[in-house]
Amino acid sequence: MSEAEDVVLLNTTRAGVAVVTLNRPKVHNAFNPDVIAKLSDMFETLRTADGVSVVLVEGAEGALEAVLATQSGRLEPATITVIERNLALIDRAITESRAAFIQDPASRFLAAQLTRSYGSKLSMLRDLAMLPSGT
Repeated sequence: MSEAEDVVLLNTTRAGVAVVTLNRPKVHNAFNPDVIAKLSDMFETLRTADGVSVVLVEGAEGALEAVLATQSGRLEPATITVIERNLALIDRAITESRAAFIQDPASRFLAAQLTRSYGSKLSMLRDLAMLPSGT
């Protein structure tokens, strides 16, 4: 498959959740005109799809973790260990929250928990990118 064919992936669940995945990890899931057009078409289709009540949009794995790989040579081993352990905890929270939300898409609590978990990961990786050498 060419990149143009699979930059946006769609999976649906029996609970009425459509999971849209941006599949461009090499460019950190950045938008371009092709991605925007595919998302627009997909959202229009999902808007009228029977049985779909929630759309969850996520990025392909690995895009954000590249930040840690880039920084690892500049950081102290103890700092890297703490970061990796914390990211593992956040990833577990994301996985569990996502699975629960897919089973119960009407839960505002689960939607908020999933959003907070993704926000925690993004915030940590953003802070990591800003750390000075030798931290």
